[in-house]
Amino acid sequence: MAKNSYVLGKRIARGGMAEIYMGKAIGEAAFQRICAIKRILPHYAQDKEFVEMFRDEAHICKRLQHANIVQVYDFTEVEGSYALIMEHVDGCDLRTLLSACEAAKTRLTVPMSLYIAANSARALHYAHTKSDEITKEPLGIVHRDISPQNILLSYEGEVKITDFGIASAENKITETRPGVVKGKYSYMSPEQVAAKPLDGRSDIFSLAIVLWESLAMKRLFAGQTEVESIRKVQNCEISHDLRELNGDVDEELFQIVMKGLAKERKLRYQSAAAFEKDLLRYLHSRYSDFTSSELGNFLKRILAKKRGKTQDDIKETLSQMQSSQQAPVHQATSLHTNVRADNLIDHGGTGIHRSTVQPVNANTGFQQPAVKSKPPRSFGNQKNQGTQRRGAIPHPVYRQSNFKRRRDGRMILLSLVAIIGVAIFFLTQNNPGDQKLHLKISTEPESILIAINGKKIHNGYTKTPAKISLKPGNYQIEFSRPGYQREVVKVRGKSGGTRNLQKVFLKRQAHSNLVPVKIIAPERKLFINIDNGLFRGATPMRVELTPGAKHSITFNSGDRQKKVLKCTFRTVRPPKGKQLTVLIRPSKQGKARCTIR
Repeated sequence: MAKNSYVLGKRIARGGMAEIYMGKAIGEAAFQRICAIKRILPHYAQDKEFVEMFRDEAHICKRLQHANIVQVYDFTEVEGSYALIMEHVDGCDLRTLLSACEAAKTRLTVPMSLYIAANSARALHYAHTKSDEITKEPLGIVHRDISPQNILLSYEGEVKITDFGIASAENKITETRPGVVKGKYSYMSPEQVAAKPLDGRSDIFSLAIVLWESLAMKRLFAGQTEVESIRKVQNCEISHDLRELNGDVDEELFQIVMKGLAKERKLRYQSAAAFEKDLLRYLHSRYSDFTSSELGNFLKRILAKKRGKTQDDIKETLSQMQSSQQAPVHQATSLHTNVRADNLIDHGGTGIHRSTVQPVNANTGFQQPAVKSKPPRSFGNQKNQGTQRRGAIPHPVYRQSNFKRRRDGRMILLSLVAIIGVAIFFLTQNNPGDQKLHLKISTEPESILIAINGKKIHNGYTKTPAKISLKPGNYQIEFSRPGYQREVVKVRGKSGGTRNLQKVFLKRQAHSNLVPVKIIAPERKLFINIDNGLFRGATPMRVELTPGAKHSITFNSGDRQKKVLKCTFRTVRPPKGKQLTVLIRPSKQGKARCTIR
């Protein structure tokens, strides 16, 4: 079989352990194609253990042939150093796109976010269920590092997952030691930060974080420190209501996202395919005319300057290659050697540590701009967000080697570091530097009006469980809801910390005069919000409302303009034995009308 040869082009980036080049693959009959070359730095190329880990990444990725996974073509030696030869994706990673959106004061549309998440879920299901081609035994692959940086988007609207560098597989030669946590803390699942055994549901949780952030344009679990990020993930602390951050997120989509973010694995989607199915069902039912070209065109528009510079760099690189055709090329070596690659990350499949990247010339469409550039407000302006890879530790190889003695010394040192880290984590669970008093509140009914020292905390109703952050002090918290008796809880908090309040049960008033009301939308199913959070749900819907009071219903128009429509009505007590029904009729003029019958 003919061997491929590779020519190094323009260097894109350099990290502490590897560097990325634009490259050209030359095959049989002078066949040529552009590729990305992730090359180990020369001084690491002499470390056989590191080369084993690096090659194991290629061993996993070479077996994953899927339209939504960045392809690894080869593992070879280029100019004296080992290198991964990878598919070149002309576009950017999702983190770059979100940052560009924020800089432009715009956001991804709901269908774009759903499309990206659904395609990513499809790739994950393929990887999770991949079997050995010969034995047919499941490979047991878990990505373990799903994050916006590792989801690549092309200018043609393609979505591809990259960087299986820390993926776990049951048949790997090198194994992750029990208790070793790898990945980015703010995108881990609760079981991953606890260093428990993982399955595909951990990746589903990570992808749900990415979807939540794409819809909210806000980080979900990122803390000021790694310890804070770990705590947020461990407790699954979601401090913002996605529906309030994005008015286009209705109740049905909210429930899909929250199911993916369930703290308990058994309550999540049990497969990435099930997650993809719900995402596509919602996408097709609400945005039936959406196509992948809309995402591609959006990238071309918002990243026009970056794309133009990338194209210029590609032309320059190819021109340089053309003039050096007589230079010796580098023959590929066999991939099928049972060793492994690791330690290298994430930049859109480039395999360079985000914390160590040094920008070299321009971006190639899969590499994010220089790390030292000013980050956007929500997506990069936090210090030490806990998003760095924690996988820069070589794994032991369970066979005899000349490096056993050195590896044993490393294991002892790393064990001490791990013990110290765990001790620091648990000692800082209450975060002494956090002077605020955090109250975790749970009520029945769940939608409730909350007032603290006589002042409402929201204009509308709060859905519990919820967390309220206050300065240390004494507070009187009042809970109320129409048709129910008020409840008052006194809190004395002289110092900061987190306190779980006992669940508050509101008793129904003995002579409650609430009126049963059925709300319907004859034309189509609507997801409605009654009285600013008193009730949320899909029509048809049965609720109880105060008679004689004026009530409001808001909902999304459901057309391409996605306007928020509102109608009002006043309840009356119906004749005995009759049902009060409210009909919602959206009009083509962008208005709505509520009719009582």
